[in-house]
Parts: sequence; C-alpha cells; structure tokens
Amino acid sequence: MKTSRARRRAVGAALILAGLCLLAWGAWRALERRAAERQGRAALAAEAAALAAIEPAARPAPAPQRRPAPGSVLARIVAPAVGVDVVAREGVDARTLERGAGHFPSTAPPGGPGNSAFAAHRDVEFRGLRKIGPGHDVYVETPEATFVYRVVETRVVEPDEVGILADRGASELTLVTCHPFDWVGPAPRRYVVRAELEGRFDPEDRILADLPAAGAGGR
Repeated sequence: MKTSRARRRAVGAALILAGLCLLAWGAWRALERRAAERQGRAALAAEAAALAAIEPAARPAPAPQRRPAPGSVLARIVAPAVGVDVVAREGVDARTLERGAGHFPSTAPPGGPGNSAFAAHRDVEFRGLRKIGPGHDVYVETPEATFVYRVVETRVVEPDEVGILADRGASELTLVTCHPFDWVGPAPRRYVVRAELEGRFDPEDRILADLPAAGAGGR
C-alpha cells in the first residue's frame, strides 16, 4: 500500500515537473520571438536610415534586383484591419518561422513583378488572417519603399497545392498559413490570402508611422 502511494506521488510530481517545463519552454519561445521582432525592426530602420543618407542617384539597386541572404531581415508586413504586424525574413525553414514570417525564396521580392509570397504560423504572427477579406489593405515595408496591396481573395487549399506560389504575370502578394486556425496539432490544410499591388510609398511618406506597434498578431 505504501509502495503504491509513493508511486502515485512520484507520478504526480513528474507530471507537475513536465508541466512546468512546458510552461518555461513556451515562455522562452515567446521571449525569443519578441527579441527577434525587435531586432528585425531595428535592422529595417537602420537600413532605411542609411539609404536615406545617400543621394538618390547613388543608392543601390532596389530590392527586386537583389537576392537577400537566407535568414536576413527583408520586410515588415502590416494588415492593420486585422492586427497583423510582423517582421519577415528570407526563407521558410523552421528556424526562420520560429522568429516571425518567412519569404519563399523562389518567389518575387516585395514590390517586384510577380508573386511575392510569405508564410507564418497560424497561432502567432498570421492568426489575424482568419478575419481578413477582400478589400482589406496589406502593407509591405522595406528599407527602399512601402508597397500597398489590396486583398482580392482568400481560400483554403491542400498542402501540396504549389500553384499558390505561381507567377501570374502581375505584381501580387500571397500570405500562407496553416488551417484550420483553431486546430490542435499539425493543421492539415493551408489558408491563402492573395492581394494585388495598389501603390508604392517612399520612406519619407512615413505611411506606417501612425499604426500600432508590431506584435499584435491579431490575437
């Protein structure tokens, strides 16, 4: 009897310890994401300031003509109507997506001709996309400019549907996350937002200056 009681106590203690470890891991991940977000925003601001200090004729080629290094900070994606505001890096590997949104390297850079596609987790950075719809604006800010896209459609596709990344010949933005949003565990499908380029603003226009700070994530 005593042995059985001691065993139950040991199992209970082990379960409590496992729960505490999971909580600590979740807190550490959240802190790491916040630090990565701050670092990414600082990197974008520093590059924009450096470009602004150069005479226009001497500035380097705009983003559509350059290939960013894997993992490098590329842009800030803002959908103010649904609370999405996240820094995006080059690549969609697991490590990059743990730090924010990621840009599919095979697709066009922001603002360039073609389809510029990004992915992020449905329970953090792109959670707000569950509320987005046609007519909403999405801003993609780079050091060189801020590009405004208008959402034209949302849809759910199977995970092997690679056509969502195809170049249709126009300047487009595609945002991809898992679906359903409230699914527990690996979600079986993909939620896709497609938007078309509406306009371009120079950094001096400060088009995003009055928007809320990053990190809302639509939560």
